[in-house]
Amino acid sequence: MKSLIRLKLGNYDRALELINEAIKINPQCARNYVQRARILIKLNKFDMAIKDCDESISINPDYGVAYKFRGRAKQLLGRLEEAYYDYGQSCNIDYNEEVDEWMKEIKDDVIKIQASHPHK
Repeated sequence: MKSLIRLKLGNYDRALELINEAIKINPQCARNYVQRARILIKLNKFDMAIKDCDESISINPDYGVAYKFRGRAKQLLGRLEEAYYDYGQSCNIDYNEEVDEWMKEIKDDVIKIQASHPHK
């Protein structure tokens, strides 16, 4: 996929153009929304990335990569509990070492957050 190549080369604007074209052609492809989310994360557009991951999940709820990158965007926004949940969903669907590492990075902070506001 050309957009993925552009993403890896750091040409985010062109990658975004290409993936937007792909989404117009095939709006029911869950993978395309995740590819765009990955680009949006690189552009620090985390809320937009989350929306794309939500769309991907609505198309295919079993697409673990969508949870992975939604979690990443949420982590970068400081929404650690939500990120941790998404990472768990991702690993339940399809274990990924990178996601496991991201979970370990935030686990202690999530525990502290949960301890500071006990569930009613």
